[in-house]
Amino acid sequence: MLLRIGDLWRNQVLVAKPVYELEEFRHVQIDRDTVQVVKAGSSFDDGSFLLPRSEHPGHMANTHSYCVKVALDDGRLLVIPAMELIRFYFGSSSSLLATLFTTGLDKAALFTSAHLETRPGLATLQLAQGIPRASAHDVARIAFDDIAWRAAVLISRSCLRASVRGSEIFPQGVFPFQGNTTLQVKGKWLSRAGQPRQTFLVYEMRSCSFAFPYSVLSYRVAGGQASDTTRKGAADATDTKRRAASRTSKPRAPSLNEHDASRHLAADTAYLPQVPRFPDLTRKLTFGDETVEQELPLAAAGTPTPAIESMAVGEAGSNERIRSVTLAESPKWEHGHAAPQYLAPLLAALDRFAGDVKLLTASDQDGWTIPVNMSADVDGVIDEALLEEGVARRLCTFRVTAGIADGVLLALGNAQALYLIVPIDPGTEIVDASLYMQSVIDAAKAQQASQPMCKPAPTEEQSPPTSDALAAWLAQWAREAPADLRRFGLPLDGDNAGG
Repeated sequence: MLLRIGDLWRNQVLVAKPVYELEEFRHVQIDRDTVQVVKAGSSFDDGSFLLPRSEHPGHMANTHSYCVKVALDDGRLLVIPAMELIRFYFGSSSSLLATLFTTGLDKAALFTSAHLETRPGLATLQLAQGIPRASAHDVARIAFDDIAWRAAVLISRSCLRASVRGSEIFPQGVFPFQGNTTLQVKGKWLSRAGQPRQTFLVYEMRSCSFAFPYSVLSYRVAGGQASDTTRKGAADATDTKRRAASRTSKPRAPSLNEHDASRHLAADTAYLPQVPRFPDLTRKLTFGDETVEQELPLAAAGTPTPAIESMAVGEAGSNERIRSVTLAESPKWEHGHAAPQYLAPLLAALDRFAGDVKLLTASDQDGWTIPVNMSADVDGVIDEALLEEGVARRLCTFRVTAGIADGVLLALGNAQALYLIVPIDPGTEIVDASLYMQSVIDAAKAQQASQPMCKPAPTEEQSPPTSDALAAWLAQWAREAPADLRRFGLPLDGDNAGG
């Protein structure tokens, strides 16, 4: 995931990224007639080589490694090393890459369930244990496209075939789709048969416009590990308490070692900056579930625990003090972007909730909310109850469980929120959180009859509910819901008596 062809590394540190040519190839046809898997040292009928040694000597030690040769409409060639193709289309996390290189790859190692409603294009996906949320789109493409599945299987099978033959092991990689696309790549032009700029050798793929086989993706992460669900933007006081509770100094620059990780240390996730690879995904709604990290009790004063300096990618299998780490791409909100301001009181209240909390709308947009325009009617008209001063509200949804009380908590708003809990039967599987949108619409319309939803900025006489009021409301629901399965709607005017 970290390595790019042509980058310069020294002592495990990236020291330079030379400036290579950036090219965009439009309307590239990807199919069996235009794409061919070849070896890096292959030659043409006239005796000239695909990669001339005088212009690109770096491959001479690995002439049997594989590349994909794409014939362009103008007679020129696009050459992409198989390892770069694999990295680009499947390199969203180290866990996914490790799984694809495992012999005998099975779909159960990537996902446990997958369903696609072809007419609305809603895809639901349950990721397998160990596959992080960062790889949801890559796994969904594999799950809903047979061509992508064959491309994924080819990686481990090509390695196995080479091993059985006793040959050098070089994986093969192909495009996970067939059709027309636009590719943005970095690399260098090479000559062919004495003609300059005839073959573009790709060092790094940057963007691919081909569409994914769904319109909306709703995914679930197995296990709900806290390391994969840490959220930023909670109250500063809560963060201070967590830091005090840990009493552990963090290493400034943990090292990544080629050793088995410890079997006695909890796994962790290290996030890498995510560069948008697929423009198609910016136009599609994605949301999943995440376990919400709640406030930890303060630890007793004492000697701080020594920091763990070493990390390793891979399975835990030793007694050394090395933590297993998953490398995963992450959108910007994973690195400090706060939750929407209107959620701050609710998040503070959930931190004090005596139960389990799971975020059901962990979107790619801001990590917390999904737009309500997904609930427009057949004519594309958004219900007025879902607008705030003409702007579409956003929906944040949680699964809240306390004892036998189980429900879906919804917060609808932009500057100010409407809160609602819809009780559900304990153990109910929630695949699509947007199904509960109608409950919010009904509650919004009921309140509009007496007071408008679109209110001006709060005044001293009329303020939104505080975190204390929300905490009391949640505690009341947890007590009363098992005996009275009714909908708890919280008024907007701050009058929180009764729920």
